[in-house]
Amino acid sequence: MGKMREKLDKFCVKKIYSTKPGTAELYIPDNIASDNYNDGVYYQKLNRIRNIGGEKTRSNDICFKKSMVDQEVTGYFKYVNDLAFADAKLRGGHHSNRSDDSARCYIFAIKSLKFQKEYPHDGGYSYSMHNLKTKDRETKREYGPEERIKFDLNFDGLRERWIGFKGVTINEGSDKVRCEMHLDTEGIDANGSFDHTRQNWRLWYSVLDEDGKYGFDKQDGNKKRKTSKAWTTAQKNSTVQFRVDAEKGNTSMTLKNKDFRFLSAREITRP
Repeated sequence: MGKMREKLDKFCVKKIYSTKPGTAELYIPDNIASDNYNDGVYYQKLNRIRNIGGEKTRSNDICFKKSMVDQEVTGYFKYVNDLAFADAKLRGGHHSNRSDDSARCYIFAIKSLKFQKEYPHDGGYSYSMHNLKTKDRETKREYGPEERIKFDLNFDGLRERWIGFKGVTINEGSDKVRCEMHLDTEGIDANGSFDHTRQNWRLWYSVLDEDGKYGFDKQDGNKKRKTSKAWTTAQKNSTVQFRVDAEKGNTSMTLKNKDFRFLSAREITRP
């Protein structure tokens, strides 16, 4: 059991990469009863209202207040009705300050634009978004076989079912970042029952971010986009942030504490 236990985390969720020796593994606390919670390491604010694209929308923030570079983060979410997406934002900091680079992050999302880079600019935020299926929607560059998604995901078929996802960032050399997303749709069944022997983590995509490949720099008046570089460092006050939003304009979707499970964040050893 010893060797097997090394491959499982506290919740018996499988690890893709080994935890870096000497570092702490972070887990969602047990028995949180309220929408708002903050113990200094783990923070959540559920069922808040955000202005998204000019429309008030129900949104949820869940995060570990820990700065990491090489990391593997995990969460299982129930794909409740009216949910637009769940994602993880890595290597970025607080997103409320638009005067610095703190919002710069990698985004791993359960949606069609599944790999994103976010950069803050005056008057709003800028993104480079990728579906990793055919070609880059902005540059029209065709994705190579190694960077395309490994399988399609039927989002409508996920309704009221559970999906687990992992976001991974690993530096390769001094100027490249490996970004991976893994999915499990079998570990938790439709009744909400988890069986660690049913887990079937599949690599959804693996991309190697490097200068000019997944973004570009552009100045448009006061607005600036700087997504060309690979972000090999974590930002000031960086966190591990999970975010779950309703469909734009929906203010009634309710995310309960029982609708997400097994959240964790770990620093990992580079392979």
